[in-house]
Amino acid sequence: MILRGRHKVGLLININSHMADYLSAALGAPAQRRLTHTKALPYHPSTIHSAITNVQAYSEFLSLVHSSSVTVKDAHGLPKSAKLKVGYPRFGIEENWACRVTCDKKNGIVKIARGGEGDKASDGVLEEWSVHWKLSPPPGPNAASKTTEVELTVEVKFRNPIYDQAFALLPNVAQRMLLKFENRSEELDQAERKERVAKMKEKAKLAAAQKETSKVADAKETVKSTPKTAPKKLEVRGSKPTIASEIAALRAKKAAV
Repeated sequence: MILRGRHKVGLLININSHMADYLSAALGAPAQRRLTHTKALPYHPSTIHSAITNVQAYSEFLSLVHSSSVTVKDAHGLPKSAKLKVGYPRFGIEENWACRVTCDKKNGIVKIARGGEGDKASDGVLEEWSVHWKLSPPPGPNAASKTTEVELTVEVKFRNPIYDQAFALLPNVAQRMLLKFENRSEELDQAERKERVAKMKEKAKLAAAQKETSKVADAKETVKSTPKTAPKKLEVRGSKPTIASEIAALRAKKAAV
């Protein structure tokens, strides 16, 4: 019988799972791995914080995470607990985790860790997993205000030494995760810019309309408050009699007598 594709991989994993006890004795129990990477990103802290707390997008930049959703939010609308699907799907290894999410915007801290309600910490390939974000202003007095220093720390501990060694072979895990996150932050920053421009245009349009309405109202008020004056009557004045006309009138009177 020839096994192909996923069936072959699944068989190998089943064999490897039976070898876990032997390898644990030979290699020792897997230790917790702590991966850290820090980078200054050219985005405002609020933009970075919005990207980090968007748990639904974690599969775009967090290793081992393949889908995620928020299950509970706090009074401010920030995630409080979430459900994540983690593992290696191409090897047929997937686990659904309930996780706690801690959001401290004031101190620039966001942490998501396994251990939410309904999680069975004793099951699965991973014994421990957590991601810790720390946001802070970049060092130096001349640092740009629209720049944020992002420190990413990933802590993971496998139960099986095979998966632990496979994970150890992945180069620069935290660095690659932060690079993917930077791309996500750039997309969010561009979206926020477009939204701000649209709001500014709408605000300017509304202000112009209000100004025009005010001008029309002022013009009507001016016309209404102007007092009306009656038109002047034209006086018809008769011509005053001259001396010559009076003499002529006297002569005519004498001639008539």
